[in-house]
Amino acid sequence: MKKYFILVIAITLVCMTVLFSACLLMPSDKDNQDNGKIKVDSSDFNVTSIKAEPVAISTSAKMKVKDSYTDGQYNYYLINVGYIKNMYMSTLAMVEYNGNPIDFSETVTTTATYMESLTYCVENSITFSKSNSNSVGIEIGTEIGFGKNNKFKISGQYTWEGVDTNSSSTNTSKQDTTQKADSFARSQVCNFSLGKGDKEGCYRYAIYATCDVYFNIKTSKDNANLLLSRTEVCSREGTFKVRSEYSADGEFDNTPISKISISEDFYKDLPIPTKKTNKPTTDFVTKELYNDIIRSGEYKVRGSGKICDATFQLNDTISNLKKNGYNRINFNIDYQLREQDECWIFVNLYDEYNNSIYYRKVEHGGTTVNRNYSMYNIDIEVDIETLESHNFRIEFKAENKMWKDFYVGTVKGKVTAIKTEE
Repeated sequence: MKKYFILVIAITLVCMTVLFSACLLMPSDKDNQDNGKIKVDSSDFNVTSIKAEPVAISTSAKMKVKDSYTDGQYNYYLINVGYIKNMYMSTLAMVEYNGNPIDFSETVTTTATYMESLTYCVENSITFSKSNSNSVGIEIGTEIGFGKNNKFKISGQYTWEGVDTNSSSTNTSKQDTTQKADSFARSQVCNFSLGKGDKEGCYRYAIYATCDVYFNIKTSKDNANLLLSRTEVCSREGTFKVRSEYSADGEFDNTPISKISISEDFYKDLPIPTKKTNKPTTDFVTKELYNDIIRSGEYKVRGSGKICDATFQLNDTISNLKKNGYNRINFNIDYQLREQDECWIFVNLYDEYNNSIYYRKVEHGGTTVNRNYSMYNIDIEVDIETLESHNFRIEFKAENKMWKDFYVGTVKGKVTAIKTEE
């Protein structure tokens, strides 16, 4: 009788009436089950991951204004940019199968993990341009003047304070994406087993959804200047799905198949709002918590899973910041990397309890070796409730293989606490 190595992933047990095993395209007949564990071979997994599909709300040069108002000094707009189908959210579970007994590998998903996925997808789905020949991604839009000193912050929450009176579709969403994604993930129970004869490689269960994208912006009275900008990503109800996927080399490509192109100065052509409000507008109050060199000099990481890390401490505690009304923390960290060998470089930001706040896999030179330094950036905003400590550690880790060496240069960080005031 064929022996199977059982991998059981239980995200959260829920009522049997809401078990989601059927949507995972797993066999359900009794002959194909063993003590409640469903036997699955490699043919049950899709051999390609899904690429996101950005869809612009308008094909004309004019942006779709869902709502706008003015306080007499500034103008405020909610812009419906479009939506993104098949946006990758997170991985429920993933295992690398090599034909031998395998260790269980459960993916722990945090709010920061969801935000990393949202940010990657949006930054690769939207471009700003002066012309068709001069386009840059949303991440570096400031390089052509877009947003001036205010990068478009990616948020998974809908924070528009006005009333959306110009909605063209009842399908657009206002729900909290990270909260809904986490709730959906916790409702899943995945049971499967792999045995001899199955293909070696990586197997995962990935969550996808359709999300609406909005620009929430503040401009000067004449719309000549963009003062504040925020990109809000809201998942649509009923679009979450789980997909079983396989990759021989462990790489899953979710890069968007197209881009939504927007003029860098689109805000200058927006109609001046006629609706006025006497309500005090919400503005941001910030407090600098850290602004210094985290590490300097060159450090060689000599492959085989070795690391270079450095710690830093904020000048105030999380509990004290909460008492004073701060609700978000922005991490803006610049770091230099260069290769000795062609390799992946794994970048992690942890708190002192090793809770992951940020993760990125960097391929510095692509498929060739790049021995020149390049500057990379972490720019994330997290809910203060997700933080347990004001001590942090940034880690640069090598692949767990020989001849995968790289260098870490200067690392500089700026951390800011944010609260809103009326």
